[in-house]
Amino acid sequence: MLGQVAKPAPPDARANAPLHAGLAAAIVFGASAAVLVLEILAVRLLAPYVGLTLETYTTIIGVVLGGIAVGAALGGSAADRVNPRSMLVSLLLTGGVLALLTVPAVRIVGELVSGTGEGGALVLAMVAILPPAAVLSAVTPAVAKLQVRDLAGTGGVVGRLSAWATAGALTGTFATGFVFVPLLPVRVTVLGIGALLLGAGVVAAVRLRRPPRTLLGVLAVAALVGGAGTALGSPCEAE
Repeated sequence: MLGQVAKPAPPDARANAPLHAGLAAAIVFGASAAVLVLEILAVRLLAPYVGLTLETYTTIIGVVLGGIAVGAALGGSAADRVNPRSMLVSLLLTGGVLALLTVPAVRIVGELVSGTGEGGALVLAMVAILPPAAVLSAVTPAVAKLQVRDLAGTGGVVGRLSAWATAGALTGTFATGFVFVPLLPVRVTVLGIGALLLGAGVVAAVRLRRPPRTLLGVLAVAALVGGAGTALGSPCEAE
């Protein structure tokens, strides 16, 4: 007599449940805003080492656009293979740590490439700006994966999320140029962006019920990186 075949466990319906529309919009808005804030501030971070030239601007813009393209492509591919909710939490936390790492990375590598012109600018941008831009740009496809429920509504979902991401990028651009740079030191703004991303990652972990096992470790690393960015100071006497 054959035994009964065990039925497969039912999938967790909450694991891939769509986010509230407002939360989804806020996540892609914030991630895209952070990318553009870092892009604009990178000009001031790199200037003491490689100069403030057209080539520096061009290098930073090109590297960030490359990071956005890589992040969107790899993020979309990863969202098809792993749980998008867990992925979102990891992306926000990792993006926060990488944003905090921007200041010490530029400070350390900048001393090595100082005065090397366009080549040094490319190295600095690749080391300091490309990683957070790529990670944060993977947020939008991960959110889209959660929000799309059927093919009939795909265009509307992707279009709305793209619009919110663009709105976030515009807000980050204008806020940096007209508010952050005139009022705050660059290091303070970068550290603030990193802290906000980490906070968003913690909130997302609680709201989405996907706290990573390494959460405390990630926060400890973030504290060390942020402390290093503060301790290293600035090469400029005044901004």
